[in-house]
Amino acid sequence: MIEAIINQTPGFVFWKSKSLEFEGCNYNLLQASGCDLMKDYIGKTDYEMPWADMAEYYRCDDKEVLLGKTIRRVEPFINHSNQIIPTLVEKRPMLDSKNKIIGMVGYTQLLNSFSNIKDGLGSWLSTQVSSDIMARLFKGISLRESQVLYYYVRGYSMKEISNFLFISPRTVETHLINLKNLFNCKNKGGID
Repeated sequence: MIEAIINQTPGFVFWKSKSLEFEGCNYNLLQASGCDLMKDYIGKTDYEMPWADMAEYYRCDDKEVLLGKTIRRVEPFINHSNQIIPTLVEKRPMLDSKNKIIGMVGYTQLLNSFSNIKDGLGSWLSTQVSSDIMARLFKGISLRESQVLYYYVRGYSMKEISNFLFISPRTVETHLINLKNLFNCKNKGGID
C-alpha cells in the first residue's frame, strides 16, 4: 500500500542511508535514472547516476540534512537522456522511532515551465536559488538576465537592480521584457 502511494506521487521521491546510498525511490525517479528495476537503483550513489555531474552539489546538502537540517531549494536535475530539468527539492532527515537520524528523504517537484514558479513558488526562487543556477535551469536565459531575475523575484525595483548590476534602468526593463517573452508571461507581473 505505501509503495503504491509513493509511486503515485508526482515528481520524485527518494531516500538514502547515512552513507548516502540510495535505499529506494518512486517509479518516476526510477525511470528518470535509467534503471529498469529497483534492485539496479538501490545501493548506488549520486556518482553512479546520470546526474553524476551534480553529485558533489547534492551530497553537500545531503550531509547537512544528516546533521538535522531541512533543505529546500531549486536545483537542476539531469535525467538519463542528459536533459537538465529545473526542480524544487526538499530534503529532510529520516528518523527512527527514537528520533535518531537514520538517513534522509527527499521530494522533488518538476518545474516544466517558468509558469510553475509564478503559481505560488516564487518564494522558493527568491530565497533558494542563485543567479548562476537560474541560468543553468532555464535554457535560453543569459547570465545577465538571470542576474536581473534573481533580484526581481526578491522584490527589488528596476532602479535598485540597475544600481546593483551597474546597468541602466532601461536595460533592466529590456531584460525583464525578454524574460517575459521567453517564459510566455502576459506581463512582467507573471515573472513574480
